[in-house]
Amino acid sequence: MIYVFGFLFSVLAAFIPALVYGWFIYWLDRHEKEPWWLLTLAFGWGMVPAVVLAIIVQIILDVPTARLLVDNPLAYDLVGGTLWAPLTEEVTKGIGVALVIWLAYRYGTLDSTLDSLIYGALVGLGFALTEDFFYIFGTLFDTGVAGMVSVAFLRTIVFGLSHTLFTGLFGFALGYAFLTRSVWQKILVPPLGLGLGMFFHSLHNLGASLAQVNCLSIFVTLFANWGGLLLMAVIIVLIWRQEKNWIASHLLDEVGMDTLSLLTRWPTWQKQRWQALLKGDFKSYRTLGLIRQTGATLAFKKQQLITAGANATLEAKIAQYRQELAILGVALSAGDHREI
Repeated sequence: MIYVFGFLFSVLAAFIPALVYGWFIYWLDRHEKEPWWLLTLAFGWGMVPAVVLAIIVQIILDVPTARLLVDNPLAYDLVGGTLWAPLTEEVTKGIGVALVIWLAYRYGTLDSTLDSLIYGALVGLGFALTEDFFYIFGTLFDTGVAGMVSVAFLRTIVFGLSHTLFTGLFGFALGYAFLTRSVWQKILVPPLGLGLGMFFHSLHNLGASLAQVNCLSIFVTLFANWGGLLLMAVIIVLIWRQEKNWIASHLLDEVGMDTLSLLTRWPTWQKQRWQALLKGDFKSYRTLGLIRQTGATLAFKKQQLITAGANATLEAKIAQYRQELAILGVALSAGDHREI
C-alpha cells in the first residue's frame, strides 16, 4: 500500500508544479503567443525522447567510467554528475529545441528571441517532470516517505526551474542565430548558449555531488540555480523592453494613439480584457486578445523585414496582418470600450 501511495504522490508532486511553471512560462510571452502544437511538441520532446536518449548514452558512457573509477566513488559521482549528465542531457534536449525552433521559423511564428527561449524552457520543463518523478519515487525505496517528501520539495520547489534555465539559455541563443543576418553570430552564438547551459548544469550537479563531503556545497547548487535564473530574468526583461519598442515604433503609422497605448501597456490591456470578461462581453474580450496578438505580430514582422532586407514572403505577411489589424480595429471601435 505504501508503494501505491508513493507512486501517486510522485505523480502529483512532479505534475502539479510542472503545470504551474508551464503556465508561468506561457505567460511570459506577453505580446504574441506561440502555437499550442509547437509548445506541446517542445514539452513532449523533453518529457520522453530527450530522457530516453540521455539514459541510453549515459549507460554507454558509464561502462568505461565505472571501470576506471571503481575504487573512487566520489570521483565516479563527480564525472557522472558534472561531465556526462550536462553533456548528454543538454544535447538530447537541444535536439528537440533545434527541431521546434526550426519548425517555428519555417512556419513564420518565430518572431523574437523570447519565443525561442520559451520553447527551450518548455523542453527543459518536460525533461524535469519525468526526471523528478523517477527521483521522487525511487527515493521511497531508499529512505522511505520522509526522504521522498524531502526530495520532492528540493527538486520541484527549490530547484524546480533548473532544467528550464539550462535549456532556455540554448533556446534563446539558437533563436538569436535564426533571426540575425550576421554569419559569424549564426555560427558562434548557439554553441555559446549550449555551453552556458551546460556550465550552470554542471555547477548545479557539482554542489549536489559534494554534499556527501561538505553540506555547505549546497550553496554552490543554489548559486547555479538562482544565479542563473536571475540572469534569465534580466534577459527576459530586456526582451520585453525591446518588443515594446518595436511595437511602439512600427505601429505608430498603423493604429491610433489610444490603441497604440493599449498595445504597449500590458496592465492597461489586461484591465480592459477583465472588464469585458466581467461584463460578459466575450466578443470584446476575444477582440482585445486578437488585436494585441495581431498588432504585435505585425510589428515583429516589420522589424524582421528591416533585419532581413527585401523579402517577398515577409512583405506579403505584413500586408495580411495590416489588413487583419484594421478589421479588428473597426470591430473594437464598434464595441462598448469608451476608454480606448
